[in-house]
Amino acid sequence: MPKTPKKASMQMIADRLGISKGAVSIALAGKTGVSDDLRDSVVRTARELGYRWKRNAVKGVDPARNILVLIPQYISADTFFYNEIYWSIEREAKVRGCLAMLTSVDAELEERLALPSVCKSMPFGGVIVIGVFSEAYVRMLCGLGLPVLSVDHVYAGVPVDSVVTANLEGACDVVSHLLTLGHRDIGYIGSVDVTASLFERWCGYVKALRTHGLVPDPRHSILQTAALGDLLGDAEELGALLDALPDHPTAWFCGGDRIALALTVALKNRGLRIPEDVSVAGFDDTQAAGLVTPPLTTYRVHRDRMGVLAVDTLLARMDGGQDVLKQAIYGELVVRGSVCAPGSASAGTSLA
Repeated sequence: MPKTPKKASMQMIADRLGISKGAVSIALAGKTGVSDDLRDSVVRTARELGYRWKRNAVKGVDPARNILVLIPQYISADTFFYNEIYWSIEREAKVRGCLAMLTSVDAELEERLALPSVCKSMPFGGVIVIGVFSEAYVRMLCGLGLPVLSVDHVYAGVPVDSVVTANLEGACDVVSHLLTLGHRDIGYIGSVDVTASLFERWCGYVKALRTHGLVPDPRHSILQTAALGDLLGDAEELGALLDALPDHPTAWFCGGDRIALALTVALKNRGLRIPEDVSVAGFDDTQAAGLVTPPLTTYRVHRDRMGVLAVDTLLARMDGGQDVLKQAIYGELVVRGSVCAPGSASAGTSLA
């Protein structure tokens, strides 16, 4: 029996054109804020897909304050972390009377230092980049003569505004909690040379240990470089790295929840109990962190607040007269069932 075709939606139009759902809504509502060419493309695609809408000539969106939101291709399908940041940006932009248009940048465009073609169809007054781009690409964006702001990453060689989480302080909180429980042999997993966030979390881990008169054990530091789309978040890859260790610590602090969840699978596959044999803690407090068994102890990142602050800061930059800022938003420790006081049977247990 043939499948019933899906009912056309704004999201289907957005996906077809490679633009945000918000841009489709603005175009179909007859609002200012998109170019005539883009509006024509949206209307034509809507008709092709059989989408029905009511056209309302609503004013109030200033094209000169539209925001272009760029993400690298490696996070375009992310459901762990970045989606919530973008939707927060879109909501806040709407409240502030402007439009945020999301589009991804593939590796070829980034290499050529080129903007996606859809950017030619829509005026914008500032750019927000989410995730990690090459510094050369960010310099190109700065060369457009428009304000540029980075979310969740700091570019050491390019002075642009940034909104991040308090990575060092948050990691220090998580590791300090493990130390308070009695752990003294705590490992770290994260590709510290790939993202600024993972490096800062490593620094917070080291700071917490040093505060207690301890130093990291290099045998329990998994710092290998990994692809941005993965960042050691694969259980099979982590399992192979674990098998190469002589033993395991009583607790692992992971630079992100995705890593911690993969580690949980790898440890269970090797017959280890969490937290009785090994405690595991992460960072981000993604939705999955509270759904696994046992639920994950982690550090909550306020992604919604990051999006709001990003829009507010960029619009302030459009108005001029502001120093370049790096703004960090504090989260909070979320203690769940993946950690406990170390048991005597867990210390130095072989992974073989």
